[in-house]
Amino acid sequence: MLLGANAEILFCNALGCKLLHRTEQELLGTTAFGANWQVVQAGETAFTNPQLLLSQQENLVLGITNPQNGSYIWLLVNTQPQDHVEQTICTFSHLPEQQSSQLSLRHTHTRLEQQNQVLLALAKSKTMAQGDFNTALDEITETAASTLGVERVSIWLYNSDRSKIHCLNLYEQTPNRHSSGAELAAVNYPAYFQALQTERTIAADDAYNDPRTYEFGTAYLPAVGVTSMLDAPIWLEGEMIGVVCHEFTGGVRHWTIEEQNFGGCVADLVTLAMEASQRQKAQEALRQSEAKFHKLTTHMPGMIYQFVLHPDGAVNFPYVSSYCWEMFELEPEQIQQNAELVLSQIHPDDRYSLDESIAISAETLQPWVWEGRFISPSGKLKWLSGASRPEKLTNGDILWDGLLMDITERKQTEAALAKRERYLAILVEVQRRLLADDTDGSCYTHILEPLGQASGASRVYLFENYRDHSGQLFAYQRGVWCAGGVHNLALANLPLPEIFPHWIELLARGDIVAGLASEFPQPEQTILTTHHILSILVLPLMVNSEFWGFIGFDNCQEARPWDSLEVDLLAAAAAAVALHQERALAEKSLSQAKDELEIQVEKRTKALKDANQQLLVEIAERSAAQRALQVSLENLKKAQTQLVQSEKMSSLGQMIAGIAHEINNPISFIAGNLVYANQYTSELLEILRLYQEYCPQPGAEIFKRSQEIDFDFLLTDLPKILESMQVGAKRISDIVLSLRNFSRLDEAEMKRVNLHEGIDSTLLILQHRLNSKNHNPQIQIIKEYGELPAVECYPGKLNQVFFNILNNAIDAIEDSNRGEGCKNQILRTKDELPTIRIATELIANNVRVRIADNGPGINEKVKARVFDPFFTTKPVGSGSGLGLSISYQIIVESHKGILSCASKEGEGTEFCIEIPVWQNVSC
Repeated sequence: MLLGANAEILFCNALGCKLLHRTEQELLGTTAFGANWQVVQAGETAFTNPQLLLSQQENLVLGITNPQNGSYIWLLVNTQPQDHVEQTICTFSHLPEQQSSQLSLRHTHTRLEQQNQVLLALAKSKTMAQGDFNTALDEITETAASTLGVERVSIWLYNSDRSKIHCLNLYEQTPNRHSSGAELAAVNYPAYFQALQTERTIAADDAYNDPRTYEFGTAYLPAVGVTSMLDAPIWLEGEMIGVVCHEFTGGVRHWTIEEQNFGGCVADLVTLAMEASQRQKAQEALRQSEAKFHKLTTHMPGMIYQFVLHPDGAVNFPYVSSYCWEMFELEPEQIQQNAELVLSQIHPDDRYSLDESIAISAETLQPWVWEGRFISPSGKLKWLSGASRPEKLTNGDILWDGLLMDITERKQTEAALAKRERYLAILVEVQRRLLADDTDGSCYTHILEPLGQASGASRVYLFENYRDHSGQLFAYQRGVWCAGGVHNLALANLPLPEIFPHWIELLARGDIVAGLASEFPQPEQTILTTHHILSILVLPLMVNSEFWGFIGFDNCQEARPWDSLEVDLLAAAAAAVALHQERALAEKSLSQAKDELEIQVEKRTKALKDANQQLLVEIAERSAAQRALQVSLENLKKAQTQLVQSEKMSSLGQMIAGIAHEINNPISFIAGNLVYANQYTSELLEILRLYQEYCPQPGAEIFKRSQEIDFDFLLTDLPKILESMQVGAKRISDIVLSLRNFSRLDEAEMKRVNLHEGIDSTLLILQHRLNSKNHNPQIQIIKEYGELPAVECYPGKLNQVFFNILNNAIDAIEDSNRGEGCKNQILRTKDELPTIRIATELIANNVRVRIADNGPGINEKVKARVFDPFFTTKPVGSGSGLGLSISYQIIVESHKGILSCASKEGEGTEFCIEIPVWQNVSC
């Protein structure tokens, strides 16, 4: 066989094709002994490097798969590279069956020894012994890949709910790298995981077609290039926890029994590595726990111990912590050797309770809890608290594991708190009794008894200071309490500066006097000893910052010092007494001041009542005057408003009447003469017609002149001119009549008139505002007149109302057209014209006139004030705010009618006028 530069087959003789069980066409161009031949070496490891054949090889044993039955064909291969050309001669011969079997057996034996040595080396690895799990996995995967000649070896473990397997370590031989992190869902590969549960290994020669592994063929196998798989489950404590995967990428591979056993052993090694790691972690946790326990026993403010009671009654301490020195001033070894060293320190009064509690716990095996006192070798009294749980051993011994705590400070604190609570309770009782005392503060005996009982004093007394007529300071007893067997000193009128001069200085400054009698100077000590006082406490009573008196506490039965807690609480009681005395003095002063104040208040009240009565009269008079003034001002304002408006309308009426008069005279002259001019013109034209009829041939000059002036046109146009002049004169006469009707200067009295004439006259006056101008369309007037009788009214005033309402409607429409004000501007259609609609109708005995516009409308706030005087929404200088107010007065007051406004924003406004036809008929 001749090979090319890349080990491709360039030629193969017939014998070679026969030995290989392949045709020449199947061989040519393919790689000799390539992956598709499924070639193994003598040890049945995969032959994956055909390039090796390009170098000189002697007696190389290779096995190829027989394509007909899948058995191995063993060949003895030799190669010889050719000089000067990139070609190699490859010769091979068939090994006899016996020789191949011996060779296979020898290779199998060799392979088993290699695998055993590999497994033994891994088992003895230091990383396995040390429990270094991750490093152990690296060694296992690398060794397995090298031993089996596979590209990939990976170790997978289940997650907590066994729904997925997670790749813990993946080794790839070619790039020599490790990785992790991939995950596969178990539900996607049910056949595979079921097989793992029941088989030692899964040897899938063809991973794509094996029923146990075919599920990986859609995604996993193509992605990583795996073609053959040898997988073994990992078992730990009777449960499958994962799998070791050996993945071959060189085509279909036949896994031998030895390789399958090796794969299972690799999985067992992973189990050993996990157990070693867990064992190492447990040992480390145990070491840490022991270290923590030692640290805990060293620093804990208590003694941890083991105490044993033997059946014969003997006791001993198998273990005590180092804190025993702080408690018993004994070393642990001393206590372990002789338990009596501890038991002998128990306070005699508490030894019985200790023995009894131990006996009960031993009998019932219930937890042992005890508190008691110990006396240390140095004489210190300590309170200890013990707690433990008993356990009965097989030999009959009772073992207690427990803890002893030094609770001396707690007991002292509890005693101090109990003492404080007792004093506080007494202090509250003293406060209660003082508050309940309704006397002038002269009785204190009822508070001295609880103070004496709480403090343990033999005698308690209260003295008040006073000065005689010479200013000498004395003290007399205000109250005393004595314990049983102790007598009262019955002291009275003590000259304090003479007996206790130093004490008086201290007490006057607010300081206390306290101590044992034996500690005071000799003069004071002598007085105290004479009265059998062993210790004393004197507290000053400061009333309004003055030394008012003192409270004394005598101990006559024991020389007991006063601690700071007692002094503070008894001082608080003394302060309460002083405060009570201050209150009594304040109440006395207050009572006196109250009596004086009541007299002053009574006098002042009488004076205030008189002044108040006078003030009420003046206020009433002033209020009446103010109301009258307000009414007058309002009337004056209305009168001024009406007067101004009346003057304006009067001036307007006079001006209109004057203009009408001046126009009426010449227009009457013109209208009268036009009748005659028309008649004369007709006659002249008739003469001219006759001339033309009887003189049909005029002279040349007449004919020429008639042509120049267009005589025929003059004959037809002259009558039309005269007719148009008559129409114009008639129009002027109508305007003059409307002006006279609007002014009505001669109609100041109420009379019956036609309202339609007044409305039409007003529209004529406003005609110039209705016409289109400045790009604004003409305002359309729609009249919907009903059949109305003559109405009794003031014509001039009623015309004024029509004028004001129509004028406002025109203003609103013009503002809407200009877009002023305009969020309320009406959005009219293109063909909709601004319109004012005037409707009249007769309702019973009333006449109703409605004037409506399609302007922007007004809101409720403005509508509520439209009839208020001087209220306007127009700019300054554009309106006085009087038009609608005067109109309202004219309709309501002058005509006993109704004037109302209806409007909505964006929908226009309508004013409704309703007046009676006859003014003597009620509206």
